[in-house]
Amino acid sequence: MDHTPPPLAVDGSAQDPALSPADRLLLAVRAADVAAVRSLCERHPGLAAQPSSGGRLPLVEAADRALLEVARVLLDAGADPRAGDPLLLAAHPGPHKQAPALPLIELLLARGVPDDIFVHALLGRLAALRQALPSADVNARGPASSTALFLAVWNGQVEAARLLLAAGADPRLVCRNGQTAWQVALAHAWSPPHRELGHLLLEHGVECTLHEACVLSHLPSVRRLLAAQPELVDSVNDAGRTPLDLAVLAADVELARVLLDAGASDPSLHGRVLIAAQPTRAGRFARSLFRDCSFDTALFHDCNFKDTVLSNVNLSGAKLVNVNLSGARIEDAFIKGLTIYGIEVEPLLAQELRRRAAGEKPGA
Repeated sequence: MDHTPPPLAVDGSAQDPALSPADRLLLAVRAADVAAVRSLCERHPGLAAQPSSGGRLPLVEAADRALLEVARVLLDAGADPRAGDPLLLAAHPGPHKQAPALPLIELLLARGVPDDIFVHALLGRLAALRQALPSADVNARGPASSTALFLAVWNGQVEAARLLLAAGADPRLVCRNGQTAWQVALAHAWSPPHRELGHLLLEHGVECTLHEACVLSHLPSVRRLLAAQPELVDSVNDAGRTPLDLAVLAADVELARVLLDAGASDPSLHGRVLIAAQPTRAGRFARSLFRDCSFDTALFHDCNFKDTVLSNVNLSGAKLVNVNLSGARIEDAFIKGLTIYGIEVEPLLAQELRRRAAGEKPGA
């Protein structure tokens, strides 16, 4: 009987003999090829616990991609369920999954990962968290040298964070990747749960700058900071934006109103236009035709202009933020001051037209 292991079913790069077994295993995991993962682990005992040349553990990769059966094979082959904290990746939504991979989390817990205050905070298990808090050190370090509060904030668990803060958790402690809970909330301010978490942390005494308060649209902090230092109203951040710029980019009418009332400069009048207008979010203008229209100093935010044609239009001073312009055409337009993602279009267009007139090739 032939006992030769079957050939790997992953793409050719995973069979490249120049690659190490650990790198081939990582490719097999990424391909979600259970048979290939099993075959490699059988051929190379101990491989399941080895990192790739880039330092990535195969079980961590499987957890990040919510690959339950791949993870099971790796664990059966000796992968350490704690090494590299695969449970954190299994619990965190990301590019490979939209929600926590609960079956994979249960598998990791069954294979030895402690089901403790850190897991409760990470997954928002409020009843278990309430039960654990009286006997727990609320600022203890767990996976990735992080506190339970940090993990709750990182994973967008608002009510878990509220419980931990009420129990005395310190939001200033530096945790995973050298970040605090506040820094994680601010970095994910586009996410409604993290935005709420940012407000919660501010209400528990976390200090912030005026620009940070504006990013989170936390008006009590904005008013407090401006009352203490009125001159900050026109200050610029590292990207060269003023607080009013942030309000306009976010189409935040109330924030713009507070800043203008505090004396913010508005040379482009975008702030006043925002307040006077009736903003329409998530506008759908796909495949529309706009002819002989004026959008002077208009702000387009979270709109879809896919395959739209704009002909003989005035876009002077207009701003487009988070807008789908795939396939759109703009013809015979006034574009002085038009900005897309903060980049002024007219100078770039003039440069391109000069290049074409000179007969230069693209990239020359």
